Amino acid sequence: MNPPHESPLGSPAQRAAALELADELVLCSLDQMTWRPMSRPGIIGLGLSACLVGQLLAFARVQIVEDLLVMSYTAQPPSTVLTLEVWEAVKAEHTPQPVKTWLQYLTEQGMGTGGIFARVTERMASRGLIDIERQGLLGRRTAYMPVDPTAAAWPLARIHQTLNREELDAPTGRDAFLTGLLSHMGFGQRLADTDTGRRRIEAVAAGLDPAVRRLLGHLGVLIGEAAMTGRP
Repeated sequence: MNPPHESPLGSPAQRAAALELADELVLCSLDQMTWRPMSRPGIIGLGLSACLVGQLLAFARVQIVEDLLVMSYTAQPPSTVLTLEVWEAVKAEHTPQPVKTWLQYLTEQGMGTGGIFARVTERMASRGLIDIERQGLLGRRTAYMPVDPTAAAWPLARIHQTLNREELDAPTGRDAFLTGLLSHMGFGQRLADTDTGRRRIEAVAAGLDPAVRRLLGHLGVLIGEAAMTGRP
């Protein structure tokens, strides 16, 4: 017999375990009631680009050398679809390009799919995680309705809890990187509504790998530029 109030498929945390990091970043960037983006898709796209590059950095498949993204030819190809696409794009360049150039390129081109935000959300839809709905009289607003709203809300709830509740340990590993991405994307206030939470965001960012911190620094600059210019 299943525990009371629990789905036969498991708890929200168990059902959310199948989400990739890019999926979680998208879901954390959506309004948890309407499931519409809380920021422009281009802003979220910059975060997604940094998310995928960061995963390559974490497994030493690329390196940052003097602000250039450099291939590590001794590493094995990534096993997930999106990181493999980014890895192959980097590999195809004969000359290393600046990290900022890659973040902008992936955001706008998305491996030739019209942008990384569209690529990620379309893949989420194809995997049965969300339904993409055009809303409004002219269909100008888009909602990314989760098939399982409880599991979809878990990533943001999990990060919020571990940042703000003193009895819980601060985010580490994957969640630490997700925290860093979201805070650099301008979602810090969504993550932390206590002094403990705000202090932990800073501490979590400071504890990340130096290469990841440099990546997030470039992300922060691009987000700032986009906010000032209204682009992307």
